Amino acid sequence: VEGEGITLTLADPIAADGALPRETSGNQIRVVTDADLQQLVNLLWQSGAEAIAVNDYRLGMQTSIRTAGQTILIGINSIESPYVIKAIGNRNTLADAVSAERQPMLYESYAESGIYPQVAKSDSIRLEAAVSGDVAHARRSE
Repeated sequence: VEGEGITLTLADPIAADGALPRETSGNQIRVVTDADLQQLVNLLWQSGAEAIAVNDYRLGMQTSIRTAGQTILIGINSIESPYVIKAIGNRNTLADAVSAERQPMLYESYAESGIYPQVAKSDSIRLEAAVSGDVAHARRSE
């Protein structure tokens, strides 16, 4: 599919010495999580996105965004930082939906951890087709 849209990029924070910064509440490292990606993708769907891909893996009806161990998976594909979410739809509406002005608490939380989302509007984004699952067994409901 091809059309106007946005590219939203998030990256795990890296301090000047190459180490990950730590939150002030303890020794936990705050990196981009599957929940962060899920939240942003949901905001985009709610704002009228027609198609979305994360790190070039197109999201379909049954595509999950989840964590397995220390890895984020899109379906069964592992992805790494930086996380690039491409969404096709009205670029102004989509950019507004995930902006710091519309999501101040989210951006504040990110900034405290050194995560700075970048949004770029595009006249044309092209996304590959979503992988469709094969139905191995189906039965008619009586």
